Amino acid sequence: MDRGDPPAASHPGVPLLRCPRLPLSRDVPPRTTPCGSDCALLFFSPVGCSGSSLGRCRRKSLTAYIDHVLGIPHRYNAVMSRFFFNDNAKEALDFHVTVSSRGFPPLIFHCNKLINALCKTSKTDSANELFHLILREGPEPNVVTYSTLISSYCKEGRLNEAMATFNFMVEKKSVAPDLIVYGILIDGFSKEGQMEECNDLLMRALNSGIRPDVVIFSSILDGYVRIGHLKKASEWYHVMLAKGIKPNAVTYSVLLKGLCMEGRVSEAHGVLSAIIKLGFKPSVLMYSSLIDGLFNIGDLKGALDLYGHMIYKGECATDVVVDSVLIKGLSQAGRIQDALRFLFKSGIEPNHCHLQQIERSYGLCRLLNVNNLTPDVVTFTAVLSGMSELGKPKEAAMVFFQMLKMGFHADVVSYGSLINGFCKHKAVAYGLKIFQMMHKSGILPDIYIYNVLLFGLIGDGSLEEARKMFDEFPACGLVPDVITYNTMIGGYCGAKMLREAVGIYEEMMNKGLRPTTITFTHLINGCCKDGRINEAMLFFKLMLAGGLAPNVYTYSCLMDGHLKSRDMEKAFELHEDMLKCNVQPNIFSYSVLIDGLCKKGRIDDASLAFQCAIHRGFLPDLVAYGILIRGLCKAGREHEARMLHERMVADGIQPDSLLSSSVAKILNKADESTSHLNQK
Repeated sequence: MDRGDPPAASHPGVPLLRCPRLPLSRDVPPRTTPCGSDCALLFFSPVGCSGSSLGRCRRKSLTAYIDHVLGIPHRYNAVMSRFFFNDNAKEALDFHVTVSSRGFPPLIFHCNKLINALCKTSKTDSANELFHLILREGPEPNVVTYSTLISSYCKEGRLNEAMATFNFMVEKKSVAPDLIVYGILIDGFSKEGQMEECNDLLMRALNSGIRPDVVIFSSILDGYVRIGHLKKASEWYHVMLAKGIKPNAVTYSVLLKGLCMEGRVSEAHGVLSAIIKLGFKPSVLMYSSLIDGLFNIGDLKGALDLYGHMIYKGECATDVVVDSVLIKGLSQAGRIQDALRFLFKSGIEPNHCHLQQIERSYGLCRLLNVNNLTPDVVTFTAVLSGMSELGKPKEAAMVFFQMLKMGFHADVVSYGSLINGFCKHKAVAYGLKIFQMMHKSGILPDIYIYNVLLFGLIGDGSLEEARKMFDEFPACGLVPDVITYNTMIGGYCGAKMLREAVGIYEEMMNKGLRPTTITFTHLINGCCKDGRINEAMLFFKLMLAGGLAPNVYTYSCLMDGHLKSRDMEKAFELHEDMLKCNVQPNIFSYSVLIDGLCKKGRIDDASLAFQCAIHRGFLPDLVAYGILIRGLCKAGREHEARMLHERMVADGIQPDSLLSSSVAKILNKADESTSHLNQK
């Protein structure tokens, strides 16, 4: 494409103009239609031929009628308006092209309406063809023409074509991009997480003398929140304030959503309170984000209380978004009967018997029939998702097959929920069978399902099978995303195949995908497991240079690596850095710290860290208990080790064979020593 040419249609080899040029004849004045209606009335009045006769009249009389309207602009406008009124964008395009071929000069207003109508019906390629026709034959496109086409490209995720149209607009110099055009592009790129492009566009806007508004800044904040860079979003928020731009409700919604995604729900609650004090009415999006955040941290009561406050205080009317969040949260918490109540709005409280029926799956249909409830695919999918999260994939499969038996057609989401359930709970073979069944049903799996299967295969130890599936992506018409690459990198790092993991990382970078915190955490973990602590620190520095914030697992992997390298001081230094960066520890990081303290002989400090974890609400797992029990035994404090072992069993954590055997040996030796001393 030459530098001065507009972006071509997305189908190579196809002429830009594919619309038929109707043969015209001035010898046939359009007085009446085959059904006896006056042709002018057919187009000008809201009443005319109806049904199939209307279609026949239009087809037979259109050619002749064009001659009738040529040279009479108001008639052309009326015909176009009639097409728009009936949502007949294709017929309007045919009519416009044919009239234009006779030298009739249409108004840019109607051209823009036609482009907009085509874009609304997902005919962006046809809109682009019309755009080329306008460039060749007139009238001159204005900023609305460009913004409509660019917006349609962005909505369809065709950002390269949107950018090409924008660049052509800039180079043509007849129309300058305005604030709306820049806003559309920035919003499009931010939704895809391409923040470098957003920043470049913002700089171009500033250089053009355009002052960004709150809409553009909100789009940038949303982009950073989507890719998990809340710190960067916060920086841009302060830039916006420094420029004297006041946040609106959307801005606050984005920040609240970001806090909830990071588990900082108490801070998000504070933001909601501040919003109300500032006079903003909280939106459904704000409430749904906060309710979802409360569910994610296990605060079921808080989530339901907030929902009740929203409804009964009249703060905001519920909608399908909030209800979906409630259904998902309640299902994952095991309260499927409450999920159904919210879903159907029936007001009926299912009893304990109903709950058992749902959990056993085969009673689901009976429950729905008893309560006169009408299930649909969405209903079943919600229950499938809930049961899968509860670790009951086989029961979920029974619900799935009952759904098919009732005549419902499963969609890609239903299949995805079931496959996810099997893969998450170490039953990837069943997940693959459902995957094959999906193919036979003619439903194409999306990238989400392939990512779930890759995760399941890697967790099952079938790394080679996962690699084969990964290599088949191009043949399936799929483009690997960041999650795909992270899954493969994590699999290779877990198998101590660091060279292959780095190869996947380099391929990801070459494809233009930005690595995330998870990407670097996998690589750091792989390096530490392989004893290559210097390379781990190199990836850590690359991560920080890229503006990514390490999480608790990143720090924990580095701490563990330094401890294994016997660099205790560096491990403790990293722990202090983690706390200074407001990264909250979890039971995994505490286990690493306890292990380091035990190896250094600081058993009292290790016990204190163990108690601190419990005080912070982190329930010790088998690993944490095992580390401290072994540390106490090695320090000759067998009595404390025995008490801690009993406490572990009382907490419902059963020791594995390795811990049991090692502890038994140490305690038996201690008992023998005590017995020998007593005999003496």
